[in-house]
Amino acid sequence: MRNHDFIASIIKQLKELSGERIGIITHVGGDADSLTSSLVLQNILIKRFNKKAVYIIIPDQLTELTSSLVRMLGVNVSTGLIDVDSYVALDLGSPAQLGTLRQHVHPPIILIDHHELMEEMEGWHTFTSTNYQSTAEIILEIASMLNYVLSPEEATALFIGIYFDTVRLSIADDETLRKVGMLGELHASPKNILNYLEMPVDDSERIARLKAAKRSEIYRCGELIVAISRLGAYRSSGAKALLGLGAHIAIVGDVADDTVDITIRQTPEVSDRYSLNLARDVVSPIVQLFGGDGGGHASVARIRVKGNFSDVMNKCLKQISYSLGELPVKVED
Repeated sequence: MRNHDFIASIIKQLKELSGERIGIITHVGGDADSLTSSLVLQNILIKRFNKKAVYIIIPDQLTELTSSLVRMLGVNVSTGLIDVDSYVALDLGSPAQLGTLRQHVHPPIILIDHHELMEEMEGWHTFTSTNYQSTAEIILEIASMLNYVLSPEEATALFIGIYFDTVRLSIADDETLRKVGMLGELHASPKNILNYLEMPVDDSERIARLKAAKRSEIYRCGELIVAISRLGAYRSSGAKALLGLGAHIAIVGDVADDTVDITIRQTPEVSDRYSLNLARDVVSPIVQLFGGDGGGHASVARIRVKGNFSDVMNKCLKQISYSLGELPVKVED
C-alpha cells in the first residue's frame, strides 16, 4: 500500500457520505481508468456502505474506447443529469472537465484522483495523490483496507484501468506491478477484452500519424528535441508517433468547436531526468492564462482553451522551455 493514511482518510469520508442516492461522476468522455474505477466503487458503496442507489455518470458523451468497455463490462452509464444526494468524482482534474454538467453538480462531493489538481474546488472533499499511477490503483487499495474481496470481474476491470493508464504497463513501477500480480491472484482475466480493444490501427489513424510527421516543426531546447504539429483527429496518436520518431516532447493540436485542443506527450525519461511535469508545469499556467480546462500526468496532458491557435501552441512551447531553463531554437530544413 502506497499511503495508508491517505486511503484511511478516503474511507472515513466515504462513511460520512450523506444520502442514499449517490452519483459517481467522472470527466467528459470517460476512459478506461475512470470507468473501471467507477464500476468497482459502485459495488463497494452498495455492498459495504449500504447505499441504495449508486449511478455512474460520464458527462455529455462517451469516447469510442469507453463505449466499448461499457458494452464488454456490462456497465450502466448515464451521460446526463441524475437527481442524487451526494457525488463522488473520480479521475477529475478540474470542475471544467464536467462539461455541460458543471453547473449542476453540487456538494457534498468527494474527489478521488491521481492527477495534479488544476484548481481548488470550494466545498469539495479532495483526495488526490500523484504517487499513484491510476485511480484504479487507489480503488484497489480502498477495497484492500476494507477487506472487500474483489470478484474476478472486478479484478479484471481494475487491471484494465491500470493497464491503460500506465501506457500498457510500460511506465508501471514496482508497486503497480505488485498490484497487477494481486489482481492475477484474484483471477483477473483481461485477455478477451484486451484482444478486442487492441484492434489493429486503421488506415485513417495511420494517415494521421504520417501527417503529424509531415507537418511538424522541430525545436531544440538544450539537449531535448521538441516537435509541434497540427492534426484534426487522432492528436494523441500523432503525438505518440512523433515520440517514436525521435522527439523527446511532442505538442499536437487543432481547433475544434472554437476551442484550441492540444495533446502534449513526453518520454518518461524526460520527466524523470528533468522533473518536467506536463500537467503542473505546462497545462496549469496555460489554463490560468487563457481559461478553459486541462489535466493529465507528468508525461501526458491535454489542454482545451479559447484563443488563437498559434498563440496557444507557442505558449506551450515557451512554457516548456521556461520549465527546462533553455530557449527553443528552431531546427531549419
